[in-house]
Order: sequence, then structure tokens, then C-alpha cells
Amino acid sequence: GGSTSGLGTGGMLTKVRAAGRASEAGAATVIAAGKKVGILLRILEGEPAGTLFLPAPRMASRKRWLAHALKAKGVLKVDDGARKALLVAKRSLLPSGVREVAGSFRHGEAVDIADLNGVVFARGLAAYGADEIRKVAGHRSNEVERLLGYKRLDEVVHRDNLVEL
Repeated sequence: GGSTSGLGTGGMLTKVRAAGRASEAGAATVIAAGKKVGILLRILEGEPAGTLFLPAPRMASRKRWLAHALKAKGVLKVDDGARKALLVAKRSLLPSGVREVAGSFRHGEAVDIADLNGVVFARGLAAYGADEIRKVAGHRSNEVERLLGYKRLDEVVHRDNLVEL
């Protein structure tokens, strides 16, 4: 949204993204024409004078931290079944759903989770490092110990350590 004017910078896309972030943080936001005289007073009096973004349901602080404070160290590309399990059934990510591992990360570090087209839809903390996940990707959870010689968890990313983006 890189347009500029004499009064400010950033186009509508930039404003909408900022309003979305404010909404996620629990704040109501209005995008309105700032050049109009008395616009703030009209908004505060409840007059419809712009586009109102209502606060989103409160995201737990841990999930907010996962979504916004951590930089992903890698990407796990998952098949459609895993994507549906994460987004619809609200399940953990199992090794069987992982199709590709990109990046270099250790267990406990943040990873983005993407569909096979590379569209990122979630972020989580990896229960295993990148090289470990490459070895178990596409395999069932009951094969992890045989493949690695040990097993931390059945899941590659546990639901408690995952946030949808």
C-alpha cells in the first residue's frame, strides 16, 4: 500500500492491515477521511463517518506471542489432510502430514506452516529440529522412534504450540 500524499504515507492496504493488528490486540479502530473538519468528534458521538473495525475475540497472550513476536526459522509444507486437521478439526500437526521441510531450525523454534502452494496459514513451535522432521516427514507417529532412535512427542507441532494466521 505504498501511495503517498501531502498529509501522510501509506495506501489503504497499509491502513487496513494496521486496523487488523489493532483489532487482534483488542482495540476498535475507525478508518475515516482525516481532512474532514470535526471528523473525530463525529466518530466519538457515534456517527457513521468511516469504516469501523471491531475488536477480534481476545487471543491468548501465548498465541499472540507465537503469531507476532517470533520470527519463523523454517517452513513446513503440509498436505491438504494435515491443513484440514489443523484448521477445521483443530488438531496437532503429525509427521504423516508433512511433505516438505525448508530452513534450518532446532526443536522449540518457530516454524511457519504452509500448504503445498506455499501459502502460510499457521505458525508453531517445532517439537523436532529440521533434520529430524525431514527424516520422519510422511511417516506415521508410531514410526518416529524407529526412524530417529528416540521420540519426544507424537506431534511435529503440538496444538498448544500452534496459532492460525
